[in-house]
Amino acid sequence: SDLLYTFSKGQYFKKVLIAVNGNWKGHTNGLFEIDKNMMENVLENFNNQKIDLVCDYEHQTITKTDGPAPASGWIKSLSIEDDKLYAFIDWNEQAKEHIQNREYRYVSPVFSPNTIDRVTGKNTGWSLHSLALTNRPFLEELGEVFLNSKDDLIDLNTIISIARNDQQKCKDIY
Repeated sequence: SDLLYTFSKGQYFKKVLIAVNGNWKGHTNGLFEIDKNMMENVLENFNNQKIDLVCDYEHQTITKTDGPAPASGWIKSLSIEDDKLYAFIDWNEQAKEHIQNREYRYVSPVFSPNTIDRVTGKNTGWSLHSLALTNRPFLEELGEVFLNSKDDLIDLNTIISIARNDQQKCKDIY
């Protein structure tokens, strides 16, 4: 089968904006730029993974040094639409409560510029390391996360269709 993921029937995932085109000079690592090529590289590396990508709280996956860093959800798929990168997220129940109660209002992606393929050792470029629920995002352009709109929920068949189309677009580019 050529399906990228196996989902339970009837599951819906939240579509969340995680990147826009632009450049920012005030990042702690210096100039930070996102463009369509970078988004396509992130998408390709995501599609080559065999596991869902973690969403956490306050970047704990990379900053917490002791104890657990619990997931707030899991990214099931990515897509590029109108030069914007979206994630399709399966939030867990605790994260849904935090978002609904407006205890967490934003997301903050962590992009890695020099991803090394674990099997080949080859540098595959940009990847999405994780996504955090936070109240202090660097990319303020992403806007607030909401749960109360069914307009931006997406079902399994649509995710599979988007993933197949995006995979073909990446093949056409390279």
